[in-house]
Formats: sequence, structure tokens, C-alpha cells
Amino acid sequence: MNKVGFIVDSTAIIAPDLIEKYQIEIVPLFVTVDGVTKLGTEIDDDKFEKDYSTFKKTTTSSPTPNAFLEAYQKQFERGFKDIIVLPLSEKLSGTHQTAIVARSLLSEEKQQHVHIVNTLNASIGIDAFFEGMRDALENDLDVGELISLIEKRNENALVIFEVNELKHLYNGGRLSRLKYIVGDLLKIKPLIEFKEGSLKAIGINRNRMKNIEMVVNRVVNLAQKCKNIFVNIFYRSEISKKSLEIIKEKLKEKIPNLKIATSLRLDPVFLTHVGNEGYGVAVCAYN
Repeated sequence: MNKVGFIVDSTAIIAPDLIEKYQIEIVPLFVTVDGVTKLGTEIDDDKFEKDYSTFKKTTTSSPTPNAFLEAYQKQFERGFKDIIVLPLSEKLSGTHQTAIVARSLLSEEKQQHVHIVNTLNASIGIDAFFEGMRDALENDLDVGELISLIEKRNENALVIFEVNELKHLYNGGRLSRLKYIVGDLLKIKPLIEFKEGSLKAIGINRNRMKNIEMVVNRVVNLAQKCKNIFVNIFYRSEISKKSLEIIKEKLKEKIPNLKIATSLRLDPVFLTHVGNEGYGVAVCAYN
């Protein structure tokens, strides 16, 4: 087995074969639907997405310190000497801080072997990141080498998504009421980017082709300075699928060595904040 074990939270979308092969432990966030709270890992993704439009109110919250503590103990019991924790971005959630609190509950000796990294990333961004880390995981690097590599690859991480409805960003406190009302009236399809660990609107367009051009340019710019580039995509709705097909074709024309895959699922926590329509593009680029 590898020397280093990994822990992520339930917002991370990771290929099942990677979870099984490297015994990645998942700590669930909470999702509350119309007053009923469940662990994110207890929710059927497909049913949640199908029923989403019928929910009156959905909110999310961070895991408990005890959930992280149990995950640490499981990884140590499996024989891992060191543990790397990759929660969603510190600026998006208190999950990162909860992981730190949980670490303080371990013995002093074990605390030295739990390494919590601010990923500046979330959801399908973690999927793209792990796909880009397959070579490093196969080489079974020491914890210091892995952390250095993770931090280096995080510098070129990119997550962009277009949402079809603004109400989810507004309800989640990430959009002012004025911007919500104006944007909704104008039928704006904002392009959102994870920038330095937080959400930032990079395109406020009514024309989808402008958004498509911005996405393609962002990815191509990364490809010009990185030898390896992996793109992970997701879409919801046929309109979004058409936009992504155009993006894929344009990227394949401009990036010969492009590796691209479609995300298998959309996490309920992520869906709560961006809605069940739209598309997303996540990139892991490195030399």
C-alpha cells in the first residue's frame, strides 16, 4: 500500500477506481432540505437532482470535528504513516477549519502526520486534480514530495461554470439582491470562476457564445504554459450540453494533447449553491 493516505470531503467528485485503489476516506458535509438534515453521503444524487425544483429551501453545513477525527483514525489504522487532507477551499466553507480542529484532538505525535492543505478548489475541480495526480500516486511519493507537488499543481487549477439561474447563488448569500433582480430580468447567464479559492464572476453575458469563447481562452492560456492538461466537464440540460460540445471541439482543435472526461455525478452540496442547470469545466494543468 502507499505510504500516504488521503481524506477529502463529500463535495469532492473523484473517480471510483481512485477511491478504491488508494483507500481515499470521505468526510460528509450536511445538506438540509425543507428542515430535514442528512449527511451528503446518504443522499441519492440522481433523486436529489430530479426533485430539486420541488424543494422550498436547501442549505448546507460543514462536517463535525468528530467526523474528521474518525477519518483520521481510520487512515492510521489502515497503516498510513502520513495523511493529506484536501477539503474544499477555505474561503468557501468552514470545512477546512473543522479539519484543523479535529487534528488538535489527536495525540501530539499523530498531529505531526496529518497535513491539511488549502486546495483553493472544490467539487469537479478535485476530480480533475486527482486525475492529474495519477502518475504521482503510482510513484508512491513521500508526504513532503506530494504536498509540494499538490501546491504546485494547485497554482494552475481552474474551475469555471455557467449557471442558468441566479437564484441559487442569491439564496446561498453569494449574490446581492440587486444583482439577482437585475440579472434575472435581463436573463443573464453568468460565468463564474473559482479564483484563489473563492467565487468570482468573470462574464456577465446574455450571449452564450461569449461565455464559450471566454472558457476556451482560459483553458488555452493554461495549455500554452503547461505540457500536460486534463479537463473534466459536467453539464445539466440539453442547452448546456450543446455549449459544452462546442467548447470540446474548439479545445481539441487548439490543444492536441488534451485529455478530457465527463464527470459522473454532481454533488448535492455543490448543486444546492449553483442549481441543477448549467455546465462546468475543471482543469488540472502541469509540466
